[in-house]
Amino acid sequence: ENGLPVEGWGGSTPSVPVSAKKGEHIDELLEVLLLVTDMNELKGDPTGLARGLVIESRMHKGSGPLSSILIQKGTLNQGDVLVVGDVWGRIKRMENDKGERIKTALPSMPVRVLGLSGVARFGDLALEVEGEKEAKEMIKERERERSAKTMGEIGLAEIAKSIREGKAKSLKLIVKTDVAGSLKAIKDSVIGLSTEDVKVEVIGQGVGEVSSSDIELARASDAVIVAFKVGTNLSAKKQALQEKIKISNYEVIYELIDNVAAALEGLLEPEIIEEETGKGRILAIFKHHRRDKIIGAKITSGYASVGTLVRIKRE
Repeated sequence: ENGLPVEGWGGSTPSVPVSAKKGEHIDELLEVLLLVTDMNELKGDPTGLARGLVIESRMHKGSGPLSSILIQKGTLNQGDVLVVGDVWGRIKRMENDKGERIKTALPSMPVRVLGLSGVARFGDLALEVEGEKEAKEMIKERERERSAKTMGEIGLAEIAKSIREGKAKSLKLIVKTDVAGSLKAIKDSVIGLSTEDVKVEVIGQGVGEVSSSDIELARASDAVIVAFKVGTNLSAKKQALQEKIKISNYEVIYELIDNVAAALEGLLEPEIIEEETGKGRILAIFKHHRRDKIIGAKITSGYASVGTLVRIKRE
């Protein structure tokens, strides 16, 4: 399905069934990893400036921004200066995967670092630089590049405008649906809309609500997220707002297809995007006069405020 034919089916990709819960076949997995590494002569270079990938990041109340980085190249030392996406800092403390303080991290080591100026994003590249001056210059250069980008918000209407102006030659989609059957139907339909001038690419897909990983993928590839009969989790909503990523929600398949077709032709007008501020569950309903009712609800996420609209979904 992902273009990786396994050995058992005549391919060259090793496959090891494992269970993290039961601890089954973990030793076999490690043996296969070592074998593949040896056969392909995969080696990490511990010399030079360090480079790694952010695999986790959070704000700690007592310590400040903490980032877990997987070192890919070079050697990272306590006191080195790192640039990670839009943030930078001099490393004050490092810990290994067991929470023990260390002074040095080599390739393939996951390390938690303290000292960055803010919370790094998942998937950001961490680069060691010579000093603070170089770090500040790199951050400024990235800010200039970001402000120079012509595309601000990413949504179907914005892509339609770019296609109309001849700036975009492809429409990249991330499709999330309620069931697998809907996913296949939508994917086949939108890909079939491709023309000689503009191609439709489904670069991400899945069953279930829109998550933070979908937002990350949309940000990295300038893709549009379309969601069919599924919601968006709270963290993903916040991230989408920060990244200016629009999520187009649909309840009817043909409306989704029509909007994608209109975007390809550059005809789609700006969308009205709903921003969900909170969710609740109805606990009781009280009659009030003849036509009005008072609803007693418990807020389960976000917040409710006077003047906002409410949509009630039954069952």
